[in-house]
Amino acid sequence: MSTAHQTQPRQVDPEITAYNLNQALWQRRIGGAVVTLLFDGPQIETYRISHFHARVKPEEIEALAGAFAMAAGVKSARVSRGQGCLYAEIPKPESARRALHPATLERGRPPSTWHVPLGVGVDGRVVWLNIAAVESPHLLVSGTTGSGKSLAIAWLLYRLLRQNPPERLRLILGGPKQFQLDPWAHCAHLLHPPERRADELVKLLLWAQGEMERRMTTGERPGENGGPPRILVIVDEVAHLAQAARRIMAAIEGITATGREAGVHLLLATQYPKVEVIPSLGLANFPARLAGRTTGVLQNVVATGKAHTMADVLLGRGDFLFITGNQAEPVRVQMPLFWPTLADLKKLPLVPQVKPLELAGPEPERETRGGWNRKAVDWEAVGAYLAGDKPTVSGLAETFGLNYRRAQKVWAAFWDEGAAWPPVEE
Repeated sequence: MSTAHQTQPRQVDPEITAYNLNQALWQRRIGGAVVTLLFDGPQIETYRISHFHARVKPEEIEALAGAFAMAAGVKSARVSRGQGCLYAEIPKPESARRALHPATLERGRPPSTWHVPLGVGVDGRVVWLNIAAVESPHLLVSGTTGSGKSLAIAWLLYRLLRQNPPERLRLILGGPKQFQLDPWAHCAHLLHPPERRADELVKLLLWAQGEMERRMTTGERPGENGGPPRILVIVDEVAHLAQAARRIMAAIEGITATGREAGVHLLLATQYPKVEVIPSLGLANFPARLAGRTTGVLQNVVATGKAHTMADVLLGRGDFLFITGNQAEPVRVQMPLFWPTLADLKKLPLVPQVKPLELAGPEPERETRGGWNRKAVDWEAVGAYLAGDKPTVSGLAETFGLNYRRAQKVWAAFWDEGAAWPPVEE
């Protein structure tokens, strides 16, 4: 009986694993490759396959991943590309896996105060996130239970607060889980106490959108030599928020579309990345993603914005794919499993009590879910708004309390010379 396709017991000797990977290539008539251990990481071993000249399609890469998993004696493996080489990412035995210690990342000096050391990549080098960069002003974090999503957010938040005083960075923080908010309750960076209530958090997001639009109108821009502070809005588990109010869709779209120029940044986290949870227009404006373990191919695409990423083979416990707008391929990164201790929090500026923002009162009446609502509209005021300075669909929906779909149709009717105005709504 042939044993070519049988999974062999996991070999811990890197030389044996490299030999087995090379044999798997030969069995597929891919010769001449040189397989060497590149990096012995916390949870995976990375093998570089160089002198590899064949043109390989993405679906063929995934097929190689299965072959490498069998050759290495593991349940699953991942293959990535870069700098003319292939990289085989082989999970270590569970008994040999270890967490990445935060001190490993704190030794290096960040290029700027807006750079956060996410973790180490498959090549052993530090991977950086720069929230002030064009390719990563907003971040979507996703991952199932056990992926380390909440700990990753805590690490990002802690590093940004350590590196920037309240004069340069302010924070709005919300989510449904109280224990995740409590450590930051007395942080001087907060613009408002951490918020659990979905309706109030919607108001905070709308406030951030209004502040962004005010800065755009007045020309205020954050800079290294002054200007208003950057505002970071973090919403953990956005699913409960998306169901709270339809107006949140317009706010997310507005902030992600132009927030970077005004220094307003959005970090959303979700356990199940779906277009029903985050508006599709908002998803398109998240060039930076941090994707943890997913449960299927469709969630892979939504979480990463790309096909053939194999996010479903990630190991959890801080094992993520990092994607930015200027990268051709996702970067696999091991993040530290960090939660702030009392000693960590004492390194941050704290206050006895955070003063709440003065938010608007009850929201104006909104349209009911679905369809066209017959809510009365002041068409003269709508026309004046659309003919004014820098109107937007989001602004139209926000100003007149319309659902986004209706606002789009009203917008199209106004600018269509052949359409009736006021529009005839069916």
